[in-house]
Amino acid sequence: MQNAIDKLRIRHARHELAYERRQIAQLRHSDGTLSTTLQETMAIAAAFYNNLYRSQHGPFVFSASGSLSRPITAEELRGACRRIRGNTAPGADGIPSGVTKYLMPICAEDLAKVLNQHFELNNFPENFVKAKTILLHKKGDPLDISNYRPISLLSTVLKVLTRALALRVEEVAMEFIPKEQAGFRRNFSTRDHIMSVNLLVEKCHEWRKPLHMVFIDYRKAFDTIEYETIWKALEKFGVDDCTVRMIKQLCAAARSFLALGLMEIEIDIQRG
Repeated sequence: MQNAIDKLRIRHARHELAYERRQIAQLRHSDGTLSTTLQETMAIAAAFYNNLYRSQHGPFVFSASGSLSRPITAEELRGACRRIRGNTAPGADGIPSGVTKYLMPICAEDLAKVLNQHFELNNFPENFVKAKTILLHKKGDPLDISNYRPISLLSTVLKVLTRALALRVEEVAMEFIPKEQAGFRRNFSTRDHIMSVNLLVEKCHEWRKPLHMVFIDYRKAFDTIEYETIWKALEKFGVDDCTVRMIKQLCAAARSFLALGLMEIEIDIQRG
C-alpha cells in the first residue's frame, strides 16, 4: 500500500509541476491596462468569478437537521467509488483518489455512518466542503479572464458522496430525458449524434436536398445555472425528498477558494 501511495505522490508532484508552468502571470483590466502584481491579477480573477457566480436570488441558505429517511449506504459508496478515476488531483484534504479507492471496500460502512451523522447535524468539516479552484486556459487571448476554465479540486470523499447522490438522481431522471440528448448519460455518446449529422449532410448533398442546422453554444452554461432551477427539476423528476435535502445541504455548505500560485481567495458561489 505504501508503494501505491508513493507512486500517487509522484504523479501528483508531476501534475503540480505542470500546473505551475501554466501559471497566470498577467490579466487585463476592464479599462485595457494589465495587472503588474500577483495580488492585482488575483483581484481581477476574483471580481470576475464573484460576478459570474452571483445569483439573482442572492446567497443560497438552507438548514436542515434530524434523521434521514433515506441515509447513504455503504453499498452506494462502494459503487460510486468504483466510478471515480484513480489519478485525479486531491482536494483540500490532500488524500489522493487512488488511496480512497483502495480503502473504500474496507471503510465504507464506517464512512457511511459518519457522513449520515454530518447530514443529520447539518455540520460538515471545513476541508470536506472546501474546493480549490484552479484556472486552465481554453483558447483565445490569455490576458482575458473569460478565456479560462475554472476546475474545482474536491475532496475525494466528497466526490464519492456526490457521485452516489448523482446515481440516485440518474435512476429517476433517465426515464424523463429524451433520446435526443446524448450528453451526460450512461450508454449514450455524442459521437452517435455526430455520425447522424454527417449522414444527413451526405444524403442531402447526394439527393440535392436543402438542409438547415442550428448550433447553440451557451456562454458559461454550467456556471450560471440557478439553484432554484435545479430544485424545480429534481422535484419534477420525482427525486425523493431526502436526496434533495442532502444535495441542498452540500450546496449551502460548499466553499470555493480560487488559487493562483501560493495565493488563495474565497469566491462566493451562489449558483452554478
